[in-house]
Amino acid sequence: MAGSTRSSLCDLRIADWLEIRGYVLAVSSQRDAAREVSAELAHRAAREDISLEPQAQIYAGLGDKDVAFALGGDMNERSERIVAGLSGIAFVVLSAVVAALPPFPAVGASAQAVVAYYGAHQRAFLVLNFFGVAGLVPGLVVLAYLTAVFRRAEREGGWLWILTLAGGLFAFIAAWVDLALFQCAAYAAVRGDERIARALSDVATLTFGTFFLAQFAFSAAFAWAARALRTWPGWVGATSALVALLSLVASWGAVDTAGALAAGGPVTLVAFLAIVLWFLAFSILILVRAPSAAPAS
Repeated sequence: MAGSTRSSLCDLRIADWLEIRGYVLAVSSQRDAAREVSAELAHRAAREDISLEPQAQIYAGLGDKDVAFALGGDMNERSERIVAGLSGIAFVVLSAVVAALPPFPAVGASAQAVVAYYGAHQRAFLVLNFFGVAGLVPGLVVLAYLTAVFRRAEREGGWLWILTLAGGLFAFIAAWVDLALFQCAAYAAVRGDERIARALSDVATLTFGTFFLAQFAFSAAFAWAARALRTWPGWVGATSALVALLSLVASWGAVDTAGALAAGGPVTLVAFLAIVLWFLAFSILILVRAPSAAPAS
């Protein structure tokens, strides 16, 4: 481990030295020598995890602003993908912990049953539900990234990126409201306010059903944009369309308060699991593959 760390530090020092040497050669009008240094850096970058910034600095010294800008853009794009991908994984982990809670009371459950449920799981519910709310923060980073990708890929005047952003914000707001209502229901139950706790629990459960309608809007918009703009492999849009269909079916839980389709029932749990797994797969894809920048024809 220590040997690996020393090797990495040594590689970084060599890259720094080559950057300085190449830049000095470039501004001294020794263009061929500077390009040789840049070629050596490119060779190292292909084999090692080093930044493209040294090459960008050399080309800036040579006066080749276009190449320098392109190299700097590649570096920034990779950084954006790392931040977005890791944020997506954080969103998945924090959202998935909510599933560790026992099934919450169904709509119409007695006040005594609601108070008994939250009383038995008070601390775990409040903490895990809070993690679910916190998970929305890194989720917004992913939404901003994919919206920016769609915007860059669209022609001027395109609106699919706006539709995707609006659908994503709709889903995030619905999720935040629902989780906040559940948090309030837990507090009311613990305080012994049975009627208020039951009312909040029913509203939160019904809102869980309507959340899937908002998720349908986002997943459908994303599937449409991904297919039209071809920014990612075809399976990304296809699986997003499947998640949209499952979400649409699950949204009926806001109407059907009993049976398999009821909010909190098996259909909504399958839809929730599909959403989490899709976000996980997409976050990993962001980390390992850059999106296509070509605008749709």
